[in-house]
Amino acid sequence: MTLAGSTDPADLAANPTYWGGGLIWYVIEAFFLMKVFQKADLPAWYAWVPFVNLWGIVRLAGRGVGTFILLFVPLVNIVVWIIVALRMGRAFGKEGVFSFFLLAWFHIIGVVVIALDDSRYAPRGLTPAEDPRFR
Repeated sequence: MTLAGSTDPADLAANPTYWGGGLIWYVIEAFFLMKVFQKADLPAWYAWVPFVNLWGIVRLAGRGVGTFILLFVPLVNIVVWIIVALRMGRAFGKEGVFSFFLLAWFHIIGVVVIALDDSRYAPRGLTPAEDPRFR
């Protein structure tokens, strides 16, 4: 059977379409995540490095190393990811429904929206007027 028609995981891993699609997806997400990091004054290169970009997202949410480590614990990571998404959304002035659905479950869509809209990063839910970084 050809690679294109195979369902064997070993054949799928060798399929250039599989890798090409994944690479395109990664580049698109990293580009928009870079824009989000720039809004928050984080280094833009964080978006392009695997695991470092996840650390940047945890930092956007105002969390630390413990939260980052918990993202690698099976089942716990689901709850922690939702909390990170909700806090990240709050830092950009987004409602809980937006954060839950578009940052936790459809992450790339939420990142694109935050990157392209005029929201400002205000950690801990502060408005730009209350945040000392904007004075």
